[in-house]
Amino acid sequence: VRTAETELLKTAIDKMEQQIESNLSITELAKSLNVSLSSLKRVFKKYTGMSVYKYYLSIKIRTATLMLQSGMSVIEVSNKLGFSSPAYFSAAYKRETGCNPSSDIPKN
Repeated sequence: VRTAETELLKTAIDKMEQQIESNLSITELAKSLNVSLSSLKRVFKKYTGMSVYKYYLSIKIRTATLMLQSGMSVIEVSNKLGFSSPAYFSAAYKRETGCNPSSDIPKN
């Protein structure tokens, strides 16, 4: 059943995926969807069990894993996905996956 809330969630997730390489702020996201920040947060918590930021981070980490597995370096992935530094990316990746990003780079 499609509701205004599920449509909002789908549109927000689409926008996050389209802007995976930028550092989209949650405030900018809410503004671009013409909803209040609190509405956006409430819908995400209700349907995903996560905060908006945590969900966006999970999309970035999933994408990062694919990039690493395709042979990109930690620095390249960090830069491409808009992390502030490779060290911050590595810490976030480890926190989310339990692995160091370099462990997902194929060994030749």
